[in-house]
Amino acid sequence: MIAKSDVGLTQLTTLKERQELLATLMRLSAFLILITSIPDFYFLIWESIVVIILTLCSIGVCYYFNHRGYIAVSGNIFAFLISTILFVQSSQLGFDSLIFLFYIPLIIGIPFVVNYKSKYIYYLHIVHPIVFIAILFATDFSLLKIENYNPREIALVAEFNIIGVLLFCHYMLYIIIQYTRRSEKKFEVIAEDLNKQNIELKKINDELDRFVYSVSHDLRAPLASSLGLIELSKEEKKIEKLLYYNSLKGKSLRRLDDYVTSLIDFSRNYRVDLLKEEIDFRMLVQQCIELNKPYGDEAKNVNITVDVNQQGLFLGDSLRMRIVFNNLLSNALKYYDEEKEWSVLKIKIMADETHVVIKFIDNGIGIDAAFVNNVFDMFYRASERPKGSGLGLYITKEIVGKLNGTIALESVLGEGTSFTIDIPNQK
Repeated sequence: MIAKSDVGLTQLTTLKERQELLATLMRLSAFLILITSIPDFYFLIWESIVVIILTLCSIGVCYYFNHRGYIAVSGNIFAFLISTILFVQSSQLGFDSLIFLFYIPLIIGIPFVVNYKSKYIYYLHIVHPIVFIAILFATDFSLLKIENYNPREIALVAEFNIIGVLLFCHYMLYIIIQYTRRSEKKFEVIAEDLNKQNIELKKINDELDRFVYSVSHDLRAPLASSLGLIELSKEEKKIEKLLYYNSLKGKSLRRLDDYVTSLIDFSRNYRVDLLKEEIDFRMLVQQCIELNKPYGDEAKNVNITVDVNQQGLFLGDSLRMRIVFNNLLSNALKYYDEEKEWSVLKIKIMADETHVVIKFIDNGIGIDAAFVNNVFDMFYRASERPKGSGLGLYITKEIVGKLNGTIALESVLGEGTSFTIDIPNQK
């Protein structure tokens, strides 16, 4: 993110850039003062030499405070100091010396060195040079009037001052061009970032609309089904029918419970920070299998085999790992192939001191190749079976990504599905 300065030619000038620019202007001013003062030293004009030395010392003090980080203070003092020195020198040597021409680059450079946030200070720096020039033209005011300055000496001073003014103006124009180009590039970067943010916000809004619609629909469906079965049960006298209705109500409520659990997992993945704790994968996978056994007849129809090879200590987020295992296990149990004589789910886990590789391999109904790339999208269902919430694989991918891992899917319609997850050890 671009840090904004409270000053500068544009609002995109950073404080560091302004500090460097101000330091450069101070050095350049000191250099030009020395150059344009050559005639004063050559002719030994002591009144002017004293002013020059005091000016250089004052610039040095401003340079020091600017280097220490007092940018606004040093910039304001520097601008006012240079303006005052020009006024004193012009009043000393008169208009023929052309010293007053330095007010041109000074006024151009004011936006670089003063505080934009305080408009009164800014206006002060704009107005007071004009007031000084008006005093010089309207009066004969002089703090240190230098007498007996012959025309040859004045002409030499004027020549040096013209050179100094041209150099200063040229540098200020160069700075304006450079900072304008730099500002344009920063504006382009900001515009690009805003466009990306707008696209992301639109995507989030679309997902939120889809989320609200899907949640309301999928929550109401099992509730409506259960309410309907309750009404039927009120009029039914046969025990067999009542038991059948209770079984259907149980399935509807389990669907509702699965959906609510998915929503909780979805929220928890974004709200809860990553944990780092020791994980026993054999115990974890067994707990997940036991947890999923009560949910429907599908668990009884699938033969689950577990092969865990864990070497050494593995640290990670057991809560999120449990959610991943539950989602993949539930997915395999829900979408087993009813037409096959023997349904199988193989769970293979290989963990060491660097990472863990988790494989869930089943011979279920599989996924059509045209839908494989979409199964990790929110609320996407690759099967017409009304058993899934459409959140399980989406949450799984989000969690794996948060754990800095990867997930891969291979599936053949009618043959089965294989998930492979690789997660680094958090040691």
